[in-house]
Amino acid sequence: MSHKESRFSEYYDPITEPILVVRMNGRIIEYVNAAAAGLFGYSRSALPGKNTLMLYRHKGEYHKVGRSIADAVKSRNKQKRQEVWFKKSSGRKFLGDMSISFLYEKSGNAFCIAIIRDLTEHKRHDERLKNSEYKFSTIFNVSPLMMAISELKTGRFLETNRAFANCTGFSKEDVFGKTSVQLGLMSQPQIEDLMLKISKGGGSIYSLESVICKKSGELMNVLLFGERIKFQNEDCLLSIVMDITERKRMEKMMVQSEELYRRAVEEQMDFMLKVKPDGEILFANRSFREFASKTGRLRANIFDYIVRDDREYFMNALRLITPQNPYVMIEPRVDFSYGTTGWIQWSVRGLFGTGNAVSYTHLRAHETVLDLVCRLLLEK
Repeated sequence: MSHKESRFSEYYDPITEPILVVRMNGRIIEYVNAAAAGLFGYSRSALPGKNTLMLYRHKGEYHKVGRSIADAVKSRNKQKRQEVWFKKSSGRKFLGDMSISFLYEKSGNAFCIAIIRDLTEHKRHDERLKNSEYKFSTIFNVSPLMMAISELKTGRFLETNRAFANCTGFSKEDVFGKTSVQLGLMSQPQIEDLMLKISKGGGSIYSLESVICKKSGELMNVLLFGERIKFQNEDCLLSIVMDITERKRMEKMMVQSEELYRRAVEEQMDFMLKVKPDGEILFANRSFREFASKTGRLRANIFDYIVRDDREYFMNALRLITPQNPYVMIEPRVDFSYGTTGWIQWSVRGLFGTGNAVSYTHLRAHETVLDLVCRLLLEK
């Protein structure tokens, strides 16, 4: 090891970043530390005394760096930094970030001290990040659901998608830098409740029902989903909003329809029941309850009203019900409290769950019952 190489070794051996010391006159390598030798794939003894041309991807890159160094020296710059394509001993090319400082000795010798960082993994990370950002941006903008990004601390909107503008009437320009309260989208108590739920949910909310106000003043029922994210180096909330106004309207209509249906069934003169396949009574209208009281007491199972000898016949008839043949007519005998037996005609319709297969856990029977006792007495 030469005297100069030994002197550089004293300063640069402990440093873990790749360092080369190059004599500017002839661009001869004077010193390399262990990290630099490992970066290029050479032993430390193989590089000193060699021209730096062997480290560049091609001569064009070599000459480009030479011109850059000459310009820096001419303009008296103390440092120079640029991205350069290098070549390892294996022949593999890599992009490096080279930071150069200049050392001038009283003897007239001048050296470039170059710190080189391999940017391959960094560039790959940047590329992956760009791809990820592109995918997120595409999904964000083309999503049919309303999406918005707002600062977690202040609530100010930073981004909204097209669906948000279409559904609420507020454009990106309308909302940027403003809060939901300032826009009239939500009230302050709503925001406080939302932030409390986000805090309890560990930075996220899922399927929270709320109401927002459009730019037109029309109210919209929504489901809110939110997740805490980093956006532009700020803690932000990514909100996904689903319009459920129509669904809520249909639910209200269904409740009203069911109530009307129940009232109509309740007032029917015919007996109407809803039972499970095992006979458990789920619903019975007033006419049937009045009839059942004549048998002595109200019973929880329909089979308890049937004469014991007819129960198997009744059960077998129910098993014949299929999606293709959902109706059956049955005339079993019924016990009355005053010790007599009467025939009652049952019109049974099977209600099925999804699929065509009969499922006794989903099967429901809906009976219209006509008291035939009087008819049979008249026939006699």
